[in-house]
Amino acid sequence: MFYSIERSQIHNTDDEQEEEQRSDAEEDQVNEAEPPPPPPKQTKRNWRTTTARNPPKVAKPQVTEFGGGPSDLSLLPSFGNHVAAALWRGECGERTLKCMNPGKRINSLDKPENDKAWFWDRVEASGLRPLLKTNYNHVGSGLLTAFTERWQPETGTFHLPIGEMTITLDDVSCLLHISITGKMLNHAGTSCTMEEGQDMCEELLNFSREDAQKEFDKMKGVHVSFAKLLEIYHDNLNLALAAENNEDEVEETVEFLRDCTIRAFLLYLIGGTLFTNKSAQYVDLIFLSYLQDIRLINTWNWGAYGLAYMYNYLDRASRRRCGNHGGYNFFAHFKRYGQRFLDKNYTNEEPVGAKYYPLKTDKWPYETRTSLDRMEVDEVTFFPYEDHRQTRPFQDISWYSGWIMCGSSMICPHLLERVLRQYGHVQSIPRAPGVSAKAGMNQFSIQDAFDEYLNENYVTEEMRGPRAVHGYETVRGKRDSGDGKKKKKKKKKSKTRGEEAGPSGQG
Repeated sequence: MFYSIERSQIHNTDDEQEEEQRSDAEEDQVNEAEPPPPPPKQTKRNWRTTTARNPPKVAKPQVTEFGGGPSDLSLLPSFGNHVAAALWRGECGERTLKCMNPGKRINSLDKPENDKAWFWDRVEASGLRPLLKTNYNHVGSGLLTAFTERWQPETGTFHLPIGEMTITLDDVSCLLHISITGKMLNHAGTSCTMEEGQDMCEELLNFSREDAQKEFDKMKGVHVSFAKLLEIYHDNLNLALAAENNEDEVEETVEFLRDCTIRAFLLYLIGGTLFTNKSAQYVDLIFLSYLQDIRLINTWNWGAYGLAYMYNYLDRASRRRCGNHGGYNFFAHFKRYGQRFLDKNYTNEEPVGAKYYPLKTDKWPYETRTSLDRMEVDEVTFFPYEDHRQTRPFQDISWYSGWIMCGSSMICPHLLERVLRQYGHVQSIPRAPGVSAKAGMNQFSIQDAFDEYLNENYVTEEMRGPRAVHGYETVRGKRDSGDGKKKKKKKKKSKTRGEEAGPSGQG
């Protein structure tokens, strides 16, 4: 019996092995017949879509150096996309920007008579009336093109042979005579919704919702063209003048028409000056929300808005593929650039920007490029407002160092410690941009930092250093020659500043 059982177990084991081999063979045939699964689809990232509007973090440089450019990219990590790198390679020598300038529109704008106190008193109280005097009929495209080629977005400064310079809050205050204190514009994105735009047009401009929607469809967004806005302004002005002469008209209607007239006028004014976009054909309706209460218009920081708006367009224009340039461009430190003549009727009580009228110049930047390459220190006026301080005193907020913004989509660095010579001080080695303007801040934390600038975001007296005698003095760096204890002391001081601040860069 033992033998038969063992024999049957052997036969059963052989049958199981044959069945397993047969099933493995069939499984292999099925696997060979089925095609391999397709690889996952590679989706191309849309770099134009931004998920957040906070100040960007400093990216690591893709390359280590550029011909004719900085050798240390810790300060300028995006230099590879800069137009200067392409110019050095000879790739866009024929480039010139089309600079938008609605100045003629503002200069030719029809205004009520001076005896209309209800109009001019409120325009004066808004703090924006000086913008009527600082508009030019001509803008030198070649001049602006050459300067944008030397603009660096990471530092918010022009990198010139004589050092760094920029347009500061103090420049805005003296050149335009508008406020550089108060609340910053904190709208999200670059525009409002269609429904919000229709509501504002009807309630704030006396412009019907149906007509507003037609205008939005025509302009392909929540925008109002300059032509339509001028029509709205004139219609409200005529209705207001007719209503105030009508004894049967109620006072509320008269005041409503007057307010709509003033809002349309001011929106036209800031759209053609501070917030000139690359199209120069329309005004973004989002700015109307800050004109809602006419009594509170002067509480907004229009100077910082306009400066951030201009910085943003300088950042774009410093990239090689940009063809148009917007923003409100003013710079008073280079008298030799641009043909201009003095306004004989200018008085010192007016903004410095109204002192000269520029003439039409060449649209190509060749001569200005050569002139900037050969710039000497004595060709620059570092602090040109000394004779204007009685009219426009220096404000402490001008020492603010950090982020400025025009809504959550336009956030730019304002780094005063890199341009101390423009404030009459000896230029020292500045901190890294990421230390002065910390990354990861949003529009709310930026507003808090601006309001509390005296606590942290402030160029202190120690950081300012000594006053400059000639206006162009700088602190000696580590590579400068010297001897004795004086040299050792200065080098130690510079090293300490550098260690606290991180890489300071040499760009």
